[in-house]
Amino acid sequence: MSFTTDDQERTKSVSENTPHDLVLDQNIDVKCRFSLEGTYLQVSPNCEYLLGYTEQELIDQNYQDFIHPVDLKKLHMQLEKMNDSIETFNFRIQHKDGHYIWMETTVAFIPHPETKQYVEAVAVARDISHRKKTEQHMMESEKLSVTGQLAAGIAHEIRNPLTSLKGFLQLLKMDNDHRDDFFKIMESELTKIETISNELMVLAKPKQTDFKFHRLQSLLEHVIMLLDSEAFRHSIKIEQELTEESLYVYCDDTKCKQVFLNILKNAIEAIEQDGKINVKVFKEDEHTAVIEVKDNGCGIPKHLLKKLGSPFFTTKKTGNGLGLMVCYKIIEQQNGSISIESEPNEGSTFTIRLPLYMA
Repeated sequence: MSFTTDDQERTKSVSENTPHDLVLDQNIDVKCRFSLEGTYLQVSPNCEYLLGYTEQELIDQNYQDFIHPVDLKKLHMQLEKMNDSIETFNFRIQHKDGHYIWMETTVAFIPHPETKQYVEAVAVARDISHRKKTEQHMMESEKLSVTGQLAAGIAHEIRNPLTSLKGFLQLLKMDNDHRDDFFKIMESELTKIETISNELMVLAKPKQTDFKFHRLQSLLEHVIMLLDSEAFRHSIKIEQELTEESLYVYCDDTKCKQVFLNILKNAIEAIEQDGKINVKVFKEDEHTAVIEVKDNGCGIPKHLLKKLGSPFFTTKKTGNGLGLMVCYKIIEQQNGSISIESEPNEGSTFTIRLPLYMA
């Protein structure tokens, strides 16, 4: 794992002191020593200025009792994955008066000079609440911008079929001979509006999720079976490389299948003819399952990659771009992530990461 030069300098200033002679200065950083179990052994006096607690009030207390419950769960996962002796974490810690303060904390584990086994830890923490507020304001501004784009996109996408419907209603008044043909087209236009409405409902107000433990390979095999005939019609071969070890994820299987179906259909549509799609499932580490969908289709220019998942942006001739946006939303609800790599004329790779359930 990596950390910044600033992190190194801050931690170095602490770790260079012997564990029993911690420098307790009055600068903006709070320094502390604690046991491997998390019990405070020593705290710099400026902690009282920042968090309201005196050193005496914190000694023999466990740091976990002061961290926001949501952040504590995340911190536990990060600590389990930690493979360096020094790492930086961001979390909220409770002030003595009850409110929470965002802290950026760099932790260094101290080894025994003879056995080299870690015996305790030192940490440097600083208040980053102002930075977090700034980031939150930026996120809110971005949300407003996206809302504006979404509203404009909805107006455009729905106006087109509505204009078509209005035109055919006028034609029906003048021409009853082709009413059946007109009705088919009108029904198709209404279906477009319905599709957009359904996708927007997922984004705006997700339905109640039904989370259960599911074998990841089984979910993908079912989706691939559904698409086999469509792939065959386009002379596309879907190859599977699914790890033999059963990987279980805690998810809404219907929504996960919707994501896999959408991404695989996109891959099929990106290939003109005689193509190949490779679907891989493997365990990245003890906590993460990876689904990788790679095609040899037309690919996507790099400058357009960052726009994928934006409202009403699509590289396809048909479609409205909401499908991928829905995929991002669903995977986010499953505590996972989606990343995309692509090269024009070489193909694209969609990588989905989901938390792995360890039985």
